[in-house]
Amino acid sequence: MRSVMAGRDGDVRAARIYLVRVLATALVLSAALFTFNILVDPLGLFRIVTIPGLNNDRRLALESGHRSIREIEIVRRMPDTLILGTSRELYGIEPSQVSHRFGGRVHNASIAAATLGDFEGLLIGAGAAVGVRKVLIGLDYFSFDDRRIPALPATAGVGSIAVRSLRQVLRATATVPGLIQSIETIGASRCRPDGEEFPADGHRVLEIAISPCGLSRQPIPTPEAAAGVTALFDFDSRAGAMAAFDRILRHCVDRALECRPFIGPMHGVYLSALRQSDWARFQSWKADLAAVAARYDVVLLDLSSALPASKLPFAQRPDRFYDTLHYGTQIGGATLDALAGGPASPDRLIPDSGRLAAFRVRDEASIAEFENNDPEYSAALMRSIRTRPDQPRRE
Repeated sequence: MRSVMAGRDGDVRAARIYLVRVLATALVLSAALFTFNILVDPLGLFRIVTIPGLNNDRRLALESGHRSIREIEIVRRMPDTLILGTSRELYGIEPSQVSHRFGGRVHNASIAAATLGDFEGLLIGAGAAVGVRKVLIGLDYFSFDDRRIPALPATAGVGSIAVRSLRQVLRATATVPGLIQSIETIGASRCRPDGEEFPADGHRVLEIAISPCGLSRQPIPTPEAAAGVTALFDFDSRAGAMAAFDRILRHCVDRALECRPFIGPMHGVYLSALRQSDWARFQSWKADLAAVAARYDVVLLDLSSALPASKLPFAQRPDRFYDTLHYGTQIGGATLDALAGGPASPDRLIPDSGRLAAFRVRDEASIAEFENNDPEYSAALMRSIRTRPDQPRRE
């Protein structure tokens, strides 16, 4: 009997030792994962230390479109001026350009392929929490696709922001996907032997096509590739997004915020693709925007064709337009100059039939300039758009 009891005690003791070892191993591995991900910090959430060859290339911090990451950035930097837009504003407008013209602390919270729901969530949530006083909003036609508007959080207070931020921090530091992001960051950093931090706080770059080992500008797009931009405009409803735009402007008026919405500059390829796919609705979209802005006495600038169009190839003038959709910092600076003009700007879009018609003529003149600059490319582009089986031409 004693031998049986002793055997059972030994089994229990062995089981306890095994359990302790398993728990200790799990704890050590979790701590190592947590420490490693915080040290590498691929999303730039902590920025505790920058080590050349390890984490000096945090490109994921620039490219990430998670709203919760943008919320963390806004709360951490407490800007006076907030820039909201798509990747066009993310890469085309540098905070230093805005500070030079408007003063104060500036943060670019633009998100690639952003929707009006993203803008509303960031402005009414984190923006209101830190007391943002001015907001610049870059408006893109494809951002008004109702199919892409995410559900907004039920509350926009500091508490809900903290919960979402904590969830994002845990996802980035204590999970295998966070480990994968850290490994990607190390690989990118090893390709930058100069040790320069990329991107530095507040810095935006022109090169958006990123190779596995360093940066490279996008090649000149083929007509077939450029024609693919028309897929961005293939949607039927924008009522929900327009309502979100209305709520954003109402929030600005209620909070006495200086709100400056604008339609960003467009390359000839962009406008030509629109003309061949959805020209009438593009123009009616402008009219709807102008009507909403007029409702709150907010100045809306239409810079879609106001600034000089770039000639192809893009790579020769990356400070202007460097691919089909994105403009560079020279165009971004000119955009900010127009915004600084305020109500006196000649690019103010007013919901008046004569004014709207004049802007439409200007759009078409910009397209003609582009087509005259490179008629062979333009003709190939038009043929490619017209023959796309999944994108029938609309009159």
